[in-house]
Amino acid sequence: MVRIEIENPASWIQAALVVLLAGVAWFRPLARKRKWNTSALAALAIGVIVLEWWSSRWLRPGANSVLRDWLPVLLLLFPYWQVGQFFTGADPVAEQRLAMFDHAFFRALGISPAETPVGPAAGVYLELAYLMVYPLLPLGLATLYATHSRQFVDYYWIVVLLATYVCLAITPFVRAMPPRALDSYETFRMPPVKVRSVQSLYLVPRQYPGHHISECTRRLVHGS
Repeated sequence: MVRIEIENPASWIQAALVVLLAGVAWFRPLARKRKWNTSALAALAIGVIVLEWWSSRWLRPGANSVLRDWLPVLLLLFPYWQVGQFFTGADPVAEQRLAMFDHAFFRALGISPAETPVGPAAGVYLELAYLMVYPLLPLGLATLYATHSRQFVDYYWIVVLLATYVCLAITPFVRAMPPRALDSYETFRMPPVKVRSVQSLYLVPRQYPGHHISECTRRLVHGS
């Protein structure tokens, strides 16, 4: 009989979300193929989690604990791909509301984005911050290993997964393109930086909602 590790919170959080998204897909106006894709991704993710539970039978305890720590990095991709199935096109109403919110926010601060240039150093910093959105997660886990703080891995994944998945769960209902992709959006005067060309190597699928979240957050928080 398989002993399921209830003390592994990351697996339960990830299993709950992929199942939830698969269920929600069948109540959304999506093509049947997209609904089945979402369900198939959920089934695949659950299969990977179950294999991890079984792995204690053929892996040594040390190797099994390392697998348990790092598996959430892979499993993060499944809800990301699932949410991508919900994005069939931008919602102009949502984009307009977000633009109005940004406009009111910057106006309250006395800032006019179109008249505010961003220096080269600040531009590189902001682009690097955007570029590191995805590598930062495994790097954070690697930092715990490097500092001999593996006892905090569960806490790390609880914080990261809950924060990430709240954003992903909102995305199907707020479909908006990144601000820089909208001609009508009033943007800051960003200098041309080479970092942006590096982003295009792995941030190509702009229709994936994660980019909308990180881009909007970056512009709102950093003002770029």
